[in-house]
Amino acid sequence: MEFLADEYVIAWFIYLGAFLLLYWAFSKVVWYLPLRILRQTLKALLALLFLTPAASPQAEGWLSPAWLQLVYAAILGEEAQTGRLLLNYGIGFVVMLVVLSADAGLYRWRRRRH
Repeated sequence: MEFLADEYVIAWFIYLGAFLLLYWAFSKVVWYLPLRILRQTLKALLALLFLTPAASPQAEGWLSPAWLQLVYAAILGEEAQTGRLLLNYGIGFVVMLVVLSADAGLYRWRRRRH
């Protein structure tokens, strides 16, 4: 089954739209948590889980959601693929921590100035 490039882009836009709807709903759920950093961390983990891409093993040069590939690799027992996907998540987690640290620092700096 071969997809055209247009179908690939449309599929990613639909996926992104569905994620934005999920993110909006999740933001409403976590709004009641008392600590801002906890809310931001949970929302970042949601984004990390669903928006981390991975190179598709079936189509060269194309990306697919890493969580989907991780589930398939775990079910099929492909340890090498599972390790690569976990490495993708590890890199994404480090980037997430850097962004959250910068966000918290900027938020604190802005609050001190006013």
